Amino acid sequence: MFKWDAPTSQKPVSGPTVGAVFQTQRAWTKWPVNGAHIPYHAGSSPVARAIHSFIHSFIMSRSIGVAEFLARKFDVLPFEGKWKDSFAEPEKNFRMVVYGKPGNGKTEFCIQLAKYISQFKKVFYNSYEQGISKSLQDAIVRNNMEECKGRVMFGDRVNFKDLMAKLKGRNSAQVVFIDSRDNMGLTYHQYDRLVKTFPRKSFIIICWESSGKPKGEHGKSIEFMVDIKLHVRNYRAYPRCRFGGNRPYVIWDKPNNRERNLFNQT
Repeated sequence: MFKWDAPTSQKPVSGPTVGAVFQTQRAWTKWPVNGAHIPYHAGSSPVARAIHSFIHSFIMSRSIGVAEFLARKFDVLPFEGKWKDSFAEPEKNFRMVVYGKPGNGKTEFCIQLAKYISQFKKVFYNSYEQGISKSLQDAIVRNNMEECKGRVMFGDRVNFKDLMAKLKGRNSAQVVFIDSRDNMGLTYHQYDRLVKTFPRKSFIIICWESSGKPKGEHGKSIEFMVDIKLHVRNYRAYPRCRFGGNRPYVIWDKPNNRERNLFNQT
């Protein structure tokens, strides 16, 4: 409920209202909003009128008609080629869960996605599972990440508190990878806090797999909150995407036994 301090000449009136409704000697009007009312004092100060206008606009904007809904434009990422085949054109603040068993290509896929998406937005890759390591360096080399230097930054096991602070910084990344949820110990509540604190950012969460699903209670809960669910197995990524596409994505084409060892940390 919205609240503000009333002058001593105003007395609160009980009732199903939005904000505090006050009785005063001055005339006031109220607009119905979903069965509730917003008070407006005709003799209010410019500040009070501005607050009233903001509250009214905020509440009214939560409901729109069919015509307005169909006319609304959304910001999307103009994916092309195999990326569009798998994920169509996702909204700029899309959320994704990537899960699979060890050694099947989760990190390799995410490195490829980070490189591709960096042409549209700045990327932060929190490497909590491998840290700043030789195995991650090898993945960066395999995927020619030097082509996007300056647009992708890697974090060395950044914890949740420090991640929150980093993302609040000026010119912080708009796309965030967490690899992995299990190593970082990211909970459902922490993920919920991330997406609510930074509603314009994209989050890609890498999870371990158990019985064909993200492992653990928190992994399963986060899966319900995302736009794209991506199951990785045998170097293929199988999307379930709200935006369309949904064609399997090939991470590595027919790897031999020697090449399989490249992925033993992914």
